[in-house]
Amino acid sequence: PTVGVTTASGVPVRQREYEAVTVTVTGSAGGEFDFENATAQMKCRGNSTFHLPKKPYRIKFDEKVNLLGQGAGPSKSWVLLANYNDQSMLRNHVSFAMGKKLDRIGFTSSSSFVHLYENGVYRGVYELVEHHGEGKYRIVMKEDPVEPDTDYLIEMDDYTVMKGFEFPTGFETGDRGYEIHSDTMTSSKWLFIYHFIRDVDAAAEEGDRETVEAMLDIPSFIDMYLLEEISKDPDAGISSFFYLKKAGGKLYCTCPWDFDIAYGNDPTVDDGSPTGLFAGDPTREKMIEGGFAPHPWISALMRRQWFCDLVKERWDEMKGTLEETAYGAIDEVVNGYADEMRKNFDAWALTGDADKWEEYAGELREWIAARFEFLDGWFSNPETLYKYVE
Repeated sequence: PTVGVTTASGVPVRQREYEAVTVTVTGSAGGEFDFENATAQMKCRGNSTFHLPKKPYRIKFDEKVNLLGQGAGPSKSWVLLANYNDQSMLRNHVSFAMGKKLDRIGFTSSSSFVHLYENGVYRGVYELVEHHGEGKYRIVMKEDPVEPDTDYLIEMDDYTVMKGFEFPTGFETGDRGYEIHSDTMTSSKWLFIYHFIRDVDAAAEEGDRETVEAMLDIPSFIDMYLLEEISKDPDAGISSFFYLKKAGGKLYCTCPWDFDIAYGNDPTVDDGSPTGLFAGDPTREKMIEGGFAPHPWISALMRRQWFCDLVKERWDEMKGTLEETAYGAIDEVVNGYADEMRKNFDAWALTGDADKWEEYAGELREWIAARFEFLDGWFSNPETLYKYVE
């Protein structure tokens, strides 16, 4: 499919501020989801990816739309991921596919690929995904504008530290930065969620099962952990990790996000090796070279036998499905859209060689196979599973 964006100014969108655009979609299956000149706003998004030549975008339509039939229903907010750092352009796609299978995670975005044209100029292949905001078909929450003990969407994001904690939506505790995604924050609400996250830090470090389970939805944390560990995501402990705190209740993991440098795609983490724990490794330094880190709570809980037992149980249940899903997500694109994916390099030759795209996809598939083999050995052997148990 093709997404065509026309800016009202005639100038390409290159800033973080919204600009007025119209959007046309063509080439959907049977033309079912084609439309013309829908009014919207578009801006650049991302943290480190914002500074790359191929910009990622967020589009916010004036009226709800169902782009290409993705997700459970229509919404105003959508994201176009550039995947500039990922020569295969498949790492996020594979992660979202596995996230859908790990159904104890709250919301996982759908994913499909499109050609993007901006003011008639070809901008390459983009990955169309659902924005991680709240909504009927996405993260279901109800935020009270006054009551402190309400629903919160929270992102562990060390970029919040760099931005200087724009009170009252950011804070730091346990050597991590957090951003509260809210338009109704008050000082009392800020204090409530700050103290809650600080208490989770302490509870995870202590590791008492009853205390931890009273604060965290453990099934969602285990599912998210498996996804983060399979992908060996360098950002697992510093950025793009979302939580939903329910009013009067627990903290849940939701919305897996940002895997373009995972799956061995950043040599800073073990030279890209598919072996070794990362997201749940209690022995790693809090921050390794490049600023990456394991998840602080999960790595602490991997020192507790009760948590390791639950991880193994879920791994044994899901490993076959997840491995099959990962390969299927890759093979579907390779077998059906290889020519389309290669067109990306017409616009972005510096990111890779069009003739090697299938090689890039094959290398990802091989890395995933080696990763599943390593993790199955690790989680199946008591000597390694309980290696760090205190």
